[in-house]
Amino acid sequence: MSAPCPRDVLSDAESQCASSSNTNTSCYPASLTAFVQGQNASFIWNPALSQFQRTNRVNITIYDGSAEWDGSISDQNTILRYTNIANPASGAGVLQVPVNDSWWGAKGAIWVGNVSYPFLWTIWGVDEQDTFTIGRQPMFAAIQTTLPDSVRATMAPTPTPSSVSAGSITGSITSLPSPSITTGGGSHSAGSSNRTAIIAGVVCSVLGVALFISVFFLIRRRRFARRPPPNYIPDPILNLGVYEKQPLRTVSSKRALDLEMRTAHERLLALQHELLAQPLPGSDIPAGSQNENAGLRARIQLLTEEVERLRSMGAEAPPAYSIQEG
Repeated sequence: MSAPCPRDVLSDAESQCASSSNTNTSCYPASLTAFVQGQNASFIWNPALSQFQRTNRVNITIYDGSAEWDGSISDQNTILRYTNIANPASGAGVLQVPVNDSWWGAKGAIWVGNVSYPFLWTIWGVDEQDTFTIGRQPMFAAIQTTLPDSVRATMAPTPTPSSVSAGSITGSITSLPSPSITTGGGSHSAGSSNRTAIIAGVVCSVLGVALFISVFFLIRRRRFARRPPPNYIPDPILNLGVYEKQPLRTVSSKRALDLEMRTAHERLLALQHELLAQPLPGSDIPAGSQNENAGLRARIQLLTEEVERLRSMGAEAPPAYSIQEG
């Protein structure tokens, strides 16, 4: 069975939030939804809730969810904030935000390959006070696929080979004076032999420049061939049928290994936090929640294996590293 089209998912979420019987604060994104750099991240909320209808105005914020698991989110974790947004009288509330450089902050400049970061939306009425926990919605992910524009703009442009005009060579040769040698038998022109020597020197110079440029581009091509393809997504829990699964790439840099270990650890802790928020075993758990618990445990197992793989490759585990399945 093929994965649903994102347009169908958004349409279904809008219909759900427009239903008068719905009591959910938001209908999209669901937990572990992934947005790729350059796409629009959509947020769909239920405008029929009483806290939104008091003033028919809402505030919406996107927070960096890296510290969400230990409850340390504060104003400094704010990524984007939208205030005094009109709450629709009918239908569903929809806000679309482009996933751009402002999402990554300073860590975007150390990009070494496709990596995902956790985020979360919050929404509350304009007459309520933001406590960084009010209106908190499920965590989702955004994937950085390239360096920020501000960093790429400072990088030196790729050098291009200097073109050598045949006309300029010919012109320089013909403009040279033709010396003569005077002997007892008369004057003989040496221009012909001098022209031959000059042409040979110019040709050798051009061949030397061409050889240097060829070696330069060969080395550059091999260097860039080691980089992962642009459609590579190394996170196994985010390959939700929308992207093809790719083989794990080899990371040779110790710094890159430590970065991937930290990122995998943060996602693992976020999943553990979400699993702990589920109903306890033995309680009256709906069938859907049981399936979601099983899915969370499967994703936790995958991330645990990824963390252990990185550890075996020499990555340094973060402080207080532990694995708890709840």
